[in-house]
Amino acid sequence: MKSRQNIWLLPLLLLFLTGCSDNLTPSEVCQRYLETVREGNYSSAYELLTGDSQLKISRSDFGDRLARAKQDSGIIRTEILKVNRDSTIVGKRASVTYQLEITLQSGQKLNLFEAMVLLQQDNGWRVIWPPQ
Repeated sequence: MKSRQNIWLLPLLLLFLTGCSDNLTPSEVCQRYLETVREGNYSSAYELLTGDSQLKISRSDFGDRLARAKQDSGIIRTEILKVNRDSTIVGKRASVTYQLEITLQSGQKLNLFEAMVLLQQDNGWRVIWPPQ
């Protein structure tokens, strides 16, 4: 009986969790974007793009382009070393610095220091793509 009573909570919990994504900080959106790309979940990464970015490229083309770039560059592993929690916000734009370690098929490891630019929209902070 108890499991039957709690089953109605699941849809409410899912609604609550998806609604909270609108309140994420720029750093949290950056972290989520990097994680979804690293995991190859390009459809979820696409959802984090600005509306204008989504107009520039379709969901399938976005996924194809990222998968092809990973394959062509020989990346076999990506580790997110750091996402700076102190983003720079000017008006409705934010910049978040992050550090990745990329491992190539040759075994070579590359440390990358990059910045992601985000735009505050009605649905929260979103990633500007292509990277600027």
